[in-house]
Amino acid sequence: GMASVIGLSREEVTKLCNSANRKSGQKVVIANYLMNGNYAVSGPSYGIGLLTKIATKPPFNARLVLKLNVAGAFHTELMAPAVSAL
Repeated sequence: GMASVIGLSREEVTKLCNSANRKSGQKVVIANYLMNGNYAVSGPSYGIGLLTKIATKPPFNARLVLKLNVAGAFHTELMAPAVSAL
């Protein structure tokens, strides 16, 4: 899945992803820079769900987190099997 994280720097979003990774046991990464203070993150659904729950709470305090309605963890190595299928 994917989510948009608004109101944090790249460094803060990286720390947020690392925290979600430790807590979920899954890999969530920054997938895309959308605009200043807005990053798309991507990973397995459970990891993204956990990230959306912790992002707006201390110590991260993101202004807003929106789950994106997508069919996969695009822009990550999780999509690598799809490349070989093409």
